[in-house]
Amino acid sequence: MGTPTPDSQPTDSHLVEFYLDQVELAATSMSRGQREDLRNDLREYVAARRAAGSGAGEILNRLGDPAELADAARRDRQRFNLTGYVADRAAGSVGAWSRPPVRTGPSTAAFILAVALLTIGLCIGLGLLFFGPDQVNVR
Repeated sequence: MGTPTPDSQPTDSHLVEFYLDQVELAATSMSRGQREDLRNDLREYVAARRAAGSGAGEILNRLGDPAELADAARRDRQRFNLTGYVADRAAGSVGAWSRPPVRTGPSTAAFILAVALLTIGLCIGLGLLFFGPDQVNVR
């Protein structure tokens, strides 16, 4: 997903992917297979709810905080039931999840990379300026 422009909003599919990524990040202590199973279960749940006419924001709010969902799945993976988890959330036992903020500026990693490349380029340029072939007396 690219960075949205200031005038754009993330699409429903971007919101769902962002949410799934957040769940996966929060579930890093689970095995890769368990994380994939959880992600697939979430995809199926979202697809079923979308087919029933619910919007992505409503579905994600029902699912709640990605870290809490991952924690519940991690604690009791053998008996974890996504539908039961959502029902518990509806009863008020789990917190709400809100839309991620829209980023409008460059990411921190891109900024650090740009600064690093500029610094390396400056060092190479100064090295060539002071120690290049024109500066060495070859006789």
